[in-house]
Amino acid sequence: MRKLPLALLVIALHHVGCAADGSDTLPLTHAEFVAGVVSKYKIDESLYPPARQNSWHFVTITWDEEKSEFTWRNRANRQWSLHPIEHDRDGGGAGPPKRLAVGRECPYFETGH
Repeated sequence: MRKLPLALLVIALHHVGCAADGSDTLPLTHAEFVAGVVSKYKIDESLYPPARQNSWHFVTITWDEEKSEFTWRNRANRQWSLHPIEHDRDGGGAGPPKRLAVGRECPYFETGH
């Protein structure tokens, strides 16, 4: 299980496609990107010590190949889709995704997450 603040998942995803120095130099295949995201996560204990954790702080992210989207599901059995956001590298072709957008069914969608 990966321990990181769920709010910082975007930062973790950034590191999926980065070299050790943080630059965007590693080529990343679709399969490598998916494998780097699919996992079980829990909130960082420095943000929420175990006594303050709840079922929203334990998450499993899976990939649906047919829909080309991830699913975020927590132990409270709340789930929503996560869609890879393609980006353009230096005006050239699309590179590997760097971020995920939450689906409209996400309770945080309206607040810009």
